[in-house]
Amino acid sequence: FVQYWQDILALTILGQKIRTQTPIHKVIVGHLDLIKIIALFEGNPTLDATAGFEPIIEKILKNIKTFSLTLEYNPAGMRKGIGAYPDPALFEKAKAMGIPLSFGSDAHSANDYPYFDIQTLPKELYS
Repeated sequence: FVQYWQDILALTILGQKIRTQTPIHKVIVGHLDLIKIIALFEGNPTLDATAGFEPIIEKILKNIKTFSLTLEYNPAGMRKGIGAYPDPALFEKAKAMGIPLSFGSDAHSANDYPYFDIQTLPKELYS
């Protein structure tokens, strides 16, 4: 998982460059902890892909905040049984840091929506 988190850190720096050096002024970091899906594919859905990577994840979140990027909340992982992106602990940390949030669903049709209910979404996304 080391390379994954290092790549995400590098992408936050790229996001800052895109936001400040192009006409694109809103850059969204989506599926922050997508790496957890690897554990599912390897047959170990309870594996914590963030364990031991707290310092680099903290740096990633600080970059998102410092560079005025936005973090996506996406419940698509609920369809796969791995929970939303980011997981609740990362979401709460980002929220506590005042990181702007956006919502994504990865829905390609109306059939993709029954896996979540607005009542289960963090109220910060719709209030």
